[in-house]
Amino acid sequence: MEFGANSPKPLTTFRSGDEIEIVRIPGCGMRKRLADLGITAGACIKVLRSDFSGPVLILVKCVRLAIGRGIASKIICRETSECQLQQQKDENCPA
Repeated sequence: MEFGANSPKPLTTFRSGDEIEIVRIPGCGMRKRLADLGITAGACIKVLRSDFSGPVLILVKCVRLAIGRGIASKIICRETSECQLQQQKDENCPA
């Protein structure tokens, strides 16, 4: 599978520092669980850490969350310049 420059791809393929928009979350149960954490389609997130092993650390709505690699590989995202992260404007945010 080959990905273009701005084509949707799994969260695990992005690097630390990337600001991305969630495009799709498959599975009703997983979608509901992640929605409870503020991770929904259309949400803007920042990747804080994405190594080759271990969880993916993200910043969403000024909250740091660790997502297991299995789940993160199913969350489809894309880079976007239109995504203005709210936490950049919040002085108390741990960016």
